[in-house]
Amino acid sequence: MGRRSVWSDPRLIKIASRFVPATDEVWRLQRGNDDECRFFQRFADQGHYQRSGGTRQGIYVCAPSGKLLASGNTLNADRVLAMLQQALEKWKALPDGERGLPAGANLKPAHRWEDSFPSGGLVLVSTHRDLPPDGDPAARAGDRWNRDHVWFSQNEARQWLPADPRPGRTHRLPKNLALRLARFHLVDNVRGQTLPFAAEEVRAARLEVQVTERTDAQVRLKIRGATHARADGPWRMGDIHWKPPREYPRGVTTRLLGRATYDLERGVFIEFELVALGQRWGFTQNNARRGNAESSPIGFFFSLAPAGEPRIAPAFIDVYNADWVVRPETGD
Repeated sequence: MGRRSVWSDPRLIKIASRFVPATDEVWRLQRGNDDECRFFQRFADQGHYQRSGGTRQGIYVCAPSGKLLASGNTLNADRVLAMLQQALEKWKALPDGERGLPAGANLKPAHRWEDSFPSGGLVLVSTHRDLPPDGDPAARAGDRWNRDHVWFSQNEARQWLPADPRPGRTHRLPKNLALRLARFHLVDNVRGQTLPFAAEEVRAARLEVQVTERTDAQVRLKIRGATHARADGPWRMGDIHWKPPREYPRGVTTRLLGRATYDLERGVFIEFELVALGQRWGFTQNNARRGNAESSPIGFFFSLAPAGEPRIAPAFIDVYNADWVVRPETGD
């Protein structure tokens, strides 16, 4: 999240070809207790934080054996380049016996949220960013932005349409699906990780879907709506790992407009674009708004995830409470 990626630097692109890159959500890795998480913790505890416990965000370079070669937590391209060069030199000097995993080693995770990926469903990429204070589209927007993913199962995706999708028919998106957007995806995480809204904190979540055209099996849709979520009291979502140490009054209001095309024969969306424009206010522990709590414009753009894109779970998948989401047997 944030600004232009450090990995767009040509020097890093060149040297990165010497490595096998991988990214992951660090919360589970630094807290979990399965073989995969313990493998990560062993080399991360030797890295730039030099201690166990707490956050493990950053860049780590290690041998397949788990031998740490270098690490750091920076967006400075020069520092990352120096770290990668250091890692390469350590790799060259590493004995063969310390390079690979021992025979028979098994690092299979006990649970990953990506395993609930809704094949055949509606999978969206959402991009969130601050907008100019006066709403002028020609004005320069803020340079901070963030992304997330939104998942609907195949059955839920079909619920965006009327049962009989004839031109002119209007359909209201079921409440549980509209709440998923308002609670978990129309949130102020432009600058950092934020909190979800409880269902009781959503004052409005209404999306109307109108069939504008139908050609053979393809149904074209127009989407309009509005949401209003406001948290101004005690935490209402129970003892989950998102529970903050104090109250964080905050809110997001939006108006939504979009269009989509659904293929009835294939049972999938082939086009989907939804824009939400509105206001945010308040701050949370980690969303870097402490000095910017006053109301300001915010925008969200939802579009179909490209085919072949890695299966990245939504940030709040653990509180979706959908029956098709497979939860870990114990803990989170």
